[in-house]
Amino acid sequence: MYWGRRLVGVCVVFAALLGTQTVSGCMPEVAVARDEHAVILLYHHIADDTPASTSVRIADFERHLETIESLGLTVLPLEAVIDSFERGAKLAEPTVVITFDDAWGTIIDNAAPRLAERDWPYTIFASTNSIDQGFEDFASWDDLRRVASMGAAIESHSRDHAHLLEEREADDWLVRFSSNVTYSSERIEDEIGRAPRFFAWPFGEFDAGTMRALADLDVIGFGQQSGVLAARDVTADGVPRFVRSALPRFPISVFQSNDEAFRLRLLATPLPAKPRAFEYNVDGDRIPSMTLDFEAEIVARETGCFDADGTRLDVTRTGTSLNVSSPTPLKVGRSKYTCTAPNRARPGSWFWYSHPWFRPRADGTFPD
Repeated sequence: MYWGRRLVGVCVVFAALLGTQTVSGCMPEVAVARDEHAVILLYHHIADDTPASTSVRIADFERHLETIESLGLTVLPLEAVIDSFERGAKLAEPTVVITFDDAWGTIIDNAAPRLAERDWPYTIFASTNSIDQGFEDFASWDDLRRVASMGAAIESHSRDHAHLLEEREADDWLVRFSSNVTYSSERIEDEIGRAPRFFAWPFGEFDAGTMRALADLDVIGFGQQSGVLAARDVTADGVPRFVRSALPRFPISVFQSNDEAFRLRLLATPLPAKPRAFEYNVDGDRIPSMTLDFEAEIVARETGCFDADGTRLDVTRTGTSLNVSSPTPLKVGRSKYTCTAPNRARPGSWFWYSHPWFRPRADGTFPD
């Protein structure tokens, strides 16, 4: 049950997804209940000389940690959050989880010491071939053992960081996918001494087939689509088990590092709506649609939706349902529909949900 708390209408201003646009509005009192949730942050590089799209500058990362501290947020290990949801336990409000993808050396050099100063836990999702082959820019197994001994969790990011949706027409595609995940997990267990429970999708790409295959391995997965992890995504009756294979995280790069954009994500809460269908692949020039079902019409009416570039999407509202589509065909590669609404119980907080889409090139491959 998501509803039951009283929200008092107040006027607030929403900083757009890229920190540049605003949407304002007021709404009357409406009943909505608090949902157990956690905000999971996703970083790649922490460095001053790496690509902006996958990096946060060192000074900005320091400021992020200071912001988390100044807001009095609780930083928990990823495993503790999942375990709490599975037990039906309550979390401190709000709770933040810090994760890193790819096991870059900059994480060891620039992030780990700053997190150790605060004794904060974090998770590194490691792609094992890069470490086994000793690639220069990546952490070593010795590096990962050292940070693991200090409380970091080392989880799987696949064997080879490949585009896992390529070659979907091959008969043994899902068998090879499962072997990829299993191999990576076994390497981590061999080197770190602990078998991974979690998996982060390379490039954030997945579909229903790979999600089901991951669930069959009894592994919980995390994507790169922005959004808040809600307890109902992990435990709710009637939610397909494979939904746990692609749980949301907020990617943080140079473009989301300013104070306004970062705080917006830290204070976000789950959008109180359910997606009606789980579709992720886009073929050709087809424009996919997404339907969300709300429990309160007023929240549906206040919800606005944007694409990955911050362009407003076409929205059709019918009572407590909202149908979303793009005005133009989606680009090749990764896209997403992101829907937000003001959370009137928490001034400055917004409900947030994002759905990813993956469109291959004509030859079935995906761009990096």
